Amino acid sequence: MKKILINYYLIFVFILFMVLNFVFYDFEVEGLLYTLFYDVLFILNIVFIVRNRKSITFKVPVMAGYLLILIFCKDIYYVVFDIANVILLGIMGILENGLVRVFSAIILGLVLFFSLYMIFFLMLVYIVSGNDIYEDTHYYCNDNYEIYSYSGGAFDGFHYSIGKHYEFMNIDGIIEINYSDRNEVSEEKYNNFLKTHSCKLVGDEDGTKKNS
Repeated sequence: MKKILINYYLIFVFILFMVLNFVFYDFEVEGLLYTLFYDVLFILNIVFIVRNRKSITFKVPVMAGYLLILIFCKDIYYVVFDIANVILLGIMGILENGLVRVFSAIILGLVLFFSLYMIFFLMLVYIVSGNDIYEDTHYYCNDNYEIYSYSGGAFDGFHYSIGKHYEFMNIDGIIEINYSDRNEVSEEKYNNFLKTHSCKLVGDEDGTKKNS
């Protein structure tokens, strides 16, 4: 059993990465505890791969898989984990023989060549996407609804969303676990929803919009 876990470790981790990144895309986890937990797993993953590099299989397919889904990662933590695995597996692959070395060198070369551009682009995307909601239009409403307007930047127009929001845990600065889904609607529907529901402006304890 231990041998199977080591041999297929990359496959198991990649599947888990895909599930957390895509199936649970609308879940948001933040806070000091989450950062520490991520850092520990990040380091353990690197140590495990390096120590078991001779027994671990599927280096090239998994490396290619990480590269293909890089631009779809849900936040900067997943991006860093993704890029780190591509580079690490590329280095491990170059130390081997045959086609594994060739493909690893090609993929790693492409990553390193475009790394600065990719990092700049991805940082820009996540900085913008993480601050794209206009605070004065962001409300929590009854029945766990969340509404707001947002924009992707100077070259993007206004968009409006009416979705569900659930807060599972909130220990200030330590750990926050939320679920928020974005469901784009028209401006008219947004305004009608705001008028017909009891909504509270996020971040303003006294900012309540009553039914009218």
